[in-house]
Amino acid sequence: MKVLIVGLGSIAKKHIEALRVVDPLVEIFALRSSSNLNSIECVTDLLSLKSCPSDINFAIISSPTFKHIESINQVLELNCPLFIEKPVYHKLDSELAELVSKVSDKGLLTYVGCNLRHHEALIKFKELLENELNSGAKVEEVNSYCGSYLPNWRPGIDYKKSYSASIEMGGGVDLDVIHELDYLLWIFGTPLDVRFQKFSRSHIDIPSIDAAYYWLNYAGFQINLSLNYFRKSPKRETEVVLDSGVLKIDLLNSILTKDNRVIFQGSSSAVLESYTTQMKYFIEHIQNQKKFENDLNQGVQTLKICLENAER
Repeated sequence: MKVLIVGLGSIAKKHIEALRVVDPLVEIFALRSSSNLNSIECVTDLLSLKSCPSDINFAIISSPTFKHIESINQVLELNCPLFIEKPVYHKLDSELAELVSKVSDKGLLTYVGCNLRHHEALIKFKELLENELNSGAKVEEVNSYCGSYLPNWRPGIDYKKSYSASIEMGGGVDLDVIHELDYLLWIFGTPLDVRFQKFSRSHIDIPSIDAAYYWLNYAGFQINLSLNYFRKSPKRETEVVLDSGVLKIDLLNSILTKDNRVIFQGSSSAVLESYTTQMKYFIEHIQNQKKFENDLNQGVQTLKICLENAER
């Protein structure tokens, strides 16, 4: 298998590790902007697509969010499936609309990388909730929270100089942690309307958004979502209040509870393992030419909900 990667940051390294687990003989090529950049062992650097093998199986877009459109346009001539790291882009504009049109015209398979969809406990959580609803239970409300400390994200790097802290580069907790919106939409579908408030005012003192609060309205219930960069003790949980009880997932510890009783305990490495499961899923789909549920179009719809206060 031969894979091209555009962007060799921290997330690309996770995808490379996953690729090597799925296929130890994989050949990985990286499209670089300069020969002076740090290389990764067993990854072949390319300064031009002219040097790229003609039989590339797919391309991974893991460049900074604000460069996604540029990166995708670069590789379109390869006419290969695209694995696009979330979020699709950092804004909604004509360039994004034009890109979606071009990709559609080419008929390319696309997937937006939201690895939490492949988290073992979240999959189980979705199944258990569906069973409750199929048995006649009613959702009363949903509360979702993801808080962590941005200064601890990348040891040895000044967080104020990271893309997460930069508005221009597509940083901000609303975009960085779009995973929560993605999986809530995956589980509950499109809301009737969305409202949010976003701030940049915490002690970490960055220009980009460090706290985002969403209210997603559905027929009969509301989802309350809180995201932040400033919580020193990480927490990532979602609870669904049903008329039959309360289902809760702790994503960091891979624990499911119903009415405070543990009903599933998964791997403590479930988040990291989800990258490998995701890569297996992606490769199986392109080998079988199966359309992805979370394709470029769906990624754009999630981005709209992330960025627009609007009725659906």
